[in-house]
Amino acid sequence: MRFRAFMLLVLVILSQTLVLAGPLDPPTGPISPTMKTLDQVEPRIPIGPDTTPGDAECVYRITQPGSYYLTENLQGELGKHGIVIATPQVSLDLNGFVIAGPDGPRQGTHHGIRAAVLLKGATIQNGQIRDWSGDGLSLRDIGQSLHESVVVKDIHAIGNTETGINAFTDSSIITRCSATANQNGGIFGWHATVIECVADRNLEYGIYVLDGIASKCFASTNWVVGIQIIRGTVKDCVLINNFGAGIEAGSSMVIENVLFSNDTVDEDGAGIVASVSCVIRDNLCGSNDFGIRVEGEDNFITGNKCRENGVNWFIVAGNFYGPIIDRTAVTPGGVFGNAASGTLGTSDPNANFSY
Repeated sequence: MRFRAFMLLVLVILSQTLVLAGPLDPPTGPISPTMKTLDQVEPRIPIGPDTTPGDAECVYRITQPGSYYLTENLQGELGKHGIVIATPQVSLDLNGFVIAGPDGPRQGTHHGIRAAVLLKGATIQNGQIRDWSGDGLSLRDIGQSLHESVVVKDIHAIGNTETGINAFTDSSIITRCSATANQNGGIFGWHATVIECVADRNLEYGIYVLDGIASKCFASTNWVVGIQIIRGTVKDCVLINNFGAGIEAGSSMVIENVLFSNDTVDEDGAGIVASVSCVIRDNLCGSNDFGIRVEGEDNFITGNKCRENGVNWFIVAGNFYGPIIDRTAVTPGGVFGNAASGTLGTSDPNANFSY
């Protein structure tokens, strides 16, 4: 009896196991892999002698459209550029690596990355370019035309003989980049938008924008000017300790910037220097030689605050400005409670203030 019960239990277990196991016959047709190929995991092209061989002009040359990336630091060679991009529609990721100029004395003009053709829809990003005899990144000298929509982001250009990032581009974006101790200038953008960039200790300008926008940038200790803007907008930037002016502007909007301790050496610059046809609004200028210095006509000046500059305001005839209210001799009382009379001395929304 017990034996029969045991055999019955075994048969029940075996029948359930067969039901759960499913069919044992393999599917018809060829067996296909279920894992991704290496090209599917990393569809980009590594920069190297096999994929992007160099020549007498450069260490590596990109000749086919596609997405490329560095796999290690690139050490420059004497008499050569680092990487030359000789085709449009390229994405180049430095992958956090460094493109360094060659060891030894700098000879000629050689760039870390150079465009040899008009770039259309290119992206260059994520790495450091330093110590080249020319520009760190050079998108210039391609006939008389402009590149189209080049994106430059997270590039750090350091110690190059000419410009750190030279973006001779059209409708392009330079974002989250930095330029330090370059001998010509830090970042140059033509027909470009420069956003959240840093320029420090460059021997001429920090950031130069022609026909474009500079926004949320920081420029300090540049030898000529922190930011120079021609026919564009500079907004929400911080300019400190530049040896020339903080901002030099012509035919531009200069809005909501902070400028302190600029050009305290030569005593002839300012937080803001404007030539002609600028709108200068809601800026804070302190401890500069001049707070706001307007040297040309047809500028429109409202809502600015100047404090403890050598001269707060220098405005030639032929300009339009809101009233300038002097509060430097006023010692406002404190407030404790629910209400207080104002201490600005005016309710004019266009007023400028010295305080």
